[in-house]
Amino acid sequence: EPDSASDVPRFVEDHHELVEESTSRDVSGRVAEIFAVSNRLVPVPGSPHMINDQSTVNEERIEKAERFHSAPGGFVSMGFRVILEIDRTTELPEYVEPPWKAEHRDRERSAVAEAAAYRDSDVGRRLAQLCNRIADEFSGRVDVRSERTGVTIQPLGANRCAVMWMHSPNGISLLVGDGTWSLAGTVQGVVELERFLAAASRGDVRERVFRNGFATIVMEGDSELAREEVEFTLQPGRSGYGSVTESDRRRRGDVDYEPW
Repeated sequence: EPDSASDVPRFVEDHHELVEESTSRDVSGRVAEIFAVSNRLVPVPGSPHMINDQSTVNEERIEKAERFHSAPGGFVSMGFRVILEIDRTTELPEYVEPPWKAEHRDRERSAVAEAAAYRDSDVGRRLAQLCNRIADEFSGRVDVRSERTGVTIQPLGANRCAVMWMHSPNGISLLVGDGTWSLAGTVQGVVELERFLAAASRGDVRERVFRNGFATIVMEGDSELAREEVEFTLQPGRSGYGSVTESDRRRRGDVDYEPW
């Protein structure tokens, strides 16, 4: 539709997928400009991984589209935007929305409603209170990030143990240091989570490297609260839910975390 500033007809949406109901046709023209498009990488609360934030778009004008284009630091490449000049009389195909887009919107609405109901439950309220208490008690020493069903407690000092979890009625997926545990999505599960958090805040979490694997040990007084042992897989990339690769864990060696 016409752009108010230039009165030049333009597409106002980008659609790359085709469905059987779509009509496609060849359109030729002159490439006027090419932009390399990238999104900022942002942390996911409750997870050690990063995702691209589609609301933060960086565009860099380039001369030609290479197969690979390096994105700025902190961004991930998302492809290219090409401005194609075509004849004004060119007939363009109509866009037909694929069925999966409506299904995706329905799933997203259901997920939002489920998360809201869970936050209003006894367990959800206790988890929210726990996050607020940690943020108050350790103000200036930890960064507390939460979104929907994920929470990250990230200490600001070096050699401190981070704690992350994703929660739902089905349970709490917990990451303490490099160790992972599954807790019940109940009030008792929240009580267990509080014990893990207390251990991390005291510096009572250990990482150990053995000949054939690793262990994350959570202490409570003179006894073990929990231990997770993982054997070497000799595979590149992350070890399970954690953020540290096997080679990094080997190189880092044993760790005794310090109090928050």
